[in-house]
Amino acid sequence: MGMSMKPEKNISFYYGVFWVLISVISGTMMYIFAKDLLNTQTQADCCYWWFGSALLFYSLYFIFSNDSIQLATIKRYYLWIVLFVILQTANTILFFAGLKLIDPSMSSFLQRSQVVFTVLLGMLILGERFRKEEWIPSLLIVAGLLLITFRIGKLSLYGSMLILGSTFFLSFSAIVIRKIGCHVGALSFALVRTVTLFMFYIFYASAVPGSFSLLPAHTLMRVMLGAFLGPFLTVIASYKALEYMEAGKVALFGSLQPFFIMISALLIFGTMPGIRGIVGGILMVVGNIVFIRMNIKKSKVPIAANMPLK
Repeated sequence: MGMSMKPEKNISFYYGVFWVLISVISGTMMYIFAKDLLNTQTQADCCYWWFGSALLFYSLYFIFSNDSIQLATIKRYYLWIVLFVILQTANTILFFAGLKLIDPSMSSFLQRSQVVFTVLLGMLILGERFRKEEWIPSLLIVAGLLLITFRIGKLSLYGSMLILGSTFFLSFSAIVIRKIGCHVGALSFALVRTVTLFMFYIFYASAVPGSFSLLPAHTLMRVMLGAFLGPFLTVIASYKALEYMEAGKVALFGSLQPFFIMISALLIFGTMPGIRGIVGGILMVVGNIVFIRMNIKKSKVPIAANMPLK
């Protein structure tokens, strides 16, 4: 009996690895497509097309899959959902503004500080305790952060601060996910976020003269592909990975994404962080991995602090 169960466990693990790799690769390409678009377009110019396309993909997904959204559950926790979408709106605005100014790999490295923000907010809001051994990975992440931002240009520093602000709001929304995630579900969070951001950018485009524009066909195709990879496929793949693999292992694989982004940015844009940025990024990733491994059997970090929603 025990021998017959082992192959099934192995198959589940390989399915999990497959979906994690899809999530990491699609998330990596989302950074690349977003950076490429922001090099030539304003955030307002492309984001309503970005989230409108993502909403179209979600609609098709729910039409042709067995997954569904429980509207009654969303209504029950509507105050938490409202807080979540406010935090995610702030996160998204700051993220795209920061990504426009700095290298995508640097942006991804800086987002590894999410674990520290999530833990601190968990202590303040949820009353969680900070264990002594958690100082080690936290200090690694802070040291990496200081190394990355030490003596960089004003524009890069401003972009880094925007990304850190984005990460703070992302971490705050992770607390909301941790609070009600078992009732609402990851797909519901992702869909509500996508609908809200689409409506926000449509409102912004109608309220601010000159914000709405028809993109050229080739640019619109890039936007749609980025939207497919980012707010849609990355989330779906992460959701599927959690069906086959423990959340902690999914988070550990996801922690390696900055290196995928760094290689992709080098190949596509010919840009790469300096030695100090790379060393600082490595410290942040190592701190992130150590922290997740410490909490791999708990519900303290993995799903909430590593849920991709871009």
